Amino acid sequence: MEEPHPMMKLVDLHNKEWNAIEVEINIPYGKIAGKWFGPRDVKPILCLHELSFLAIDFPGHGHSCRIPDGMAYHQIDRVMVIQYVMNEYGWDRVALMGHSMGASVAFTYAGLFPEKVELVIGLDNFRPVRYSPGRFLKYAGSMAVKILQVNSDERRNSEPPLYTYEEMVEALHKGSYQSVSRENCPYLLQRNISRSKKYPEKYYFNYARMLKYDQIPGWTDEATVTLLKRIRVPQLVLHATESRDPGSRAAFSTVVKVLSEDNPTFLVEYLKGTHHVHLNQPEVVAPVITDFLRKFWSVGDHGKCDRVTSKFTENIPLSSSSEDELRTSADPHPMIKFIELYDKKHNVTEVEISIPYGKIAGKWFGPKNIKPILCLHGWLDNCGTFDRLIPLLPEDVSFLAIDFPGHGLSSRIPDGMAYHQMDSLVVVLYVMQEYNWDKVALMGHSMGAIIAFMFAAMFPDKVEFLIGIDALKPQTHYPGRFVKYAAPAITKFIEADARNRENSEPPAYTYEEMIDKMLEGTFQSVTREVCPYLLQRNIKPSKKYPGKYYFNRDNKIKYNNVPGWSDEVNFELAKQVRAPQLVIKAIDSPYPGSWEGFKAVVKILRKNNPQFHVEYIKSSHHIHLTHPEKVAPVVTDFLKKYWIKHMDKVVSKL
Repeated sequence: MEEPHPMMKLVDLHNKEWNAIEVEINIPYGKIAGKWFGPRDVKPILCLHELSFLAIDFPGHGHSCRIPDGMAYHQIDRVMVIQYVMNEYGWDRVALMGHSMGASVAFTYAGLFPEKVELVIGLDNFRPVRYSPGRFLKYAGSMAVKILQVNSDERRNSEPPLYTYEEMVEALHKGSYQSVSRENCPYLLQRNISRSKKYPEKYYFNYARMLKYDQIPGWTDEATVTLLKRIRVPQLVLHATESRDPGSRAAFSTVVKVLSEDNPTFLVEYLKGTHHVHLNQPEVVAPVITDFLRKFWSVGDHGKCDRVTSKFTENIPLSSSSEDELRTSADPHPMIKFIELYDKKHNVTEVEISIPYGKIAGKWFGPKNIKPILCLHGWLDNCGTFDRLIPLLPEDVSFLAIDFPGHGLSSRIPDGMAYHQMDSLVVVLYVMQEYNWDKVALMGHSMGAIIAFMFAAMFPDKVEFLIGIDALKPQTHYPGRFVKYAAPAITKFIEADARNRENSEPPAYTYEEMIDKMLEGTFQSVTREVCPYLLQRNIKPSKKYPGKYYFNRDNKIKYNNVPGWSDEVNFELAKQVRAPQLVIKAIDSPYPGSWEGFKAVVKILRKNNPQFHVEYIKSSHHIHLTHPEKVAPVVTDFLKKYWIKHMDKVVSKL
């Protein structure tokens, strides 16, 4: 058997010398790996990419597992990793130390959960990366395409490019813009490379290639300052003066000034060194951190830790029961049979599109040899939302209405993963890839309309036209609202994710009670008469209580991560849309955002796109479902102007 490279043995000896032990922490889709330094009975400082220190590998890095196939890496999801570690060891509070992205995650966690943090140390970063609106949109759109490509490449399970150990050192040195010295590269390579099975003398990088296309939050500086001002605990930021600053230096100085005035225990130190100063020159960094810890940390204050051994638990998979197994001896409710007959009457075909973690389900209306308009539903709804509108539209036009992941009959995303509105762009790309479409026509309601708008702005060359019903732009989370929303959403997401893994049946109701629940949940936006069109794909019969039903959607959807961009980003989006666009606004609907923001985007679209149309119709948010006769003529007129028949092969490659 090929011997490890001498430098790998050296790093192993280094870990033994400093009495470091490997730890593993179970998470829903695998494990978080890490190294524990120092006493095992003292609660450690959690170190994000070493008294006691627990340094962890984030998912996709080092020895930790990758996220499931088909999913994207989001910086905000790493906040949940901290919570998983705390849950594993039973900590109520945590002390954090992070470098670069790890520092950004540490400070984000401290801002969202100030009561759970004892202190926080950031090495050469402390705030999320922010791009200008134009650069951010260019970045976000290209990332969605690359995520699709890399995900496909990784599922082939082929070995990445191979290098000798010395070439690995050179690649890391250059890849870090010489921030990591060649002498210190082995400390990072130790957990970052694997030996080739084909060529034992060579190695490959074992981190997930999808990490290169990490989804950044895109928050404004105002949102970041609002977040960081919530941190009341001691903070230390070490800034390397020779570092490539991930963001403008002016913005860094501005944020430091605000936080220094707001928190007397906020400290910043400037050290001569590169971005990896803590790795290249630990003797320069250590005294500063030691002084900080002597002031603000002690075993007496932060307590002993008895739960060092990770509590390995067996993950319970979601039920794989088929729909037939879920049926009980009770006959389906008459309205369920009615919707089935309704679909048959309108020649609707059920379709399934394979994705890495399951399927996208949908309904095809119209000719099977005509390329369809892709229809996207709203939050917590499903493709049944279009059941009453599409039959009133031209018969020679085809429509494919899909259920987004976690909704209707589509697969849920894997355990431990969160729903992000940005990931819905990748879902559209999956559908296009399935049918080999170069371009797509889009029609969406509510969240679906927002996703169509985002897609048309980020991929203007891929869109033929778009129709949006009672929504236009992504919601704007103003700084205070974002912080108020994000922290409880993360906590509730973790609770909902745990409930999913219990595999227990949700509360069951009679069909009539289900209608009442839907009326209440939509604030009477839907009428009692049309609820069955949404319930058809949204409920399953109870195994325990024949004649009753439960909601089958993923509860995690309630804590969907919306982008939270500023209106400046939305304005930039509007400038990029070049395809014909129709917006139908329901006058009696509570608009998810300010009317001022809506009108401002409409103004930009009118100015920049001569094929932009907006129509105002008196009705509620689900106007296309409750009053399709009002919507159909407007959509039909638009289609007569801009729809072009494309002959197409429609059989899904399952």
